[in-house]
Amino acid sequence: GINAEYGKQWYQRRVRGSSHNSWYCTKDKMKILLIMALVEVTLAKESPLQAILESPTETLKLYNSFKGEQHLAFQAAEDRMRFRLFRKSAEFVAEQNSVDSET
Repeated sequence: GINAEYGKQWYQRRVRGSSHNSWYCTKDKMKILLIMALVEVTLAKESPLQAILESPTETLKLYNSFKGEQHLAFQAAEDRMRFRLFRKSAEFVAEQNSVDSET
């Protein structure tokens, strides 16, 4: 009788979820997924080069890697000047890449 019906209703609400609760649950999940997708798109707009340039340490690592690959060695004063030129060139490339991706 009453206990069996109550048990059945409880089971439907708790295990399978009532249609009312599952709708809100699904709606909330969709909102979360949409927000996550928007965050990923926003983060994806930043190029890897731009991310490197935001960190002085990473920019210096990239410059030293470039020098190593090209077998370049400079005196300290020239090395500082070339590093500044390298950074400005990399900033220009990152800016141009972001302009191209916006069109």
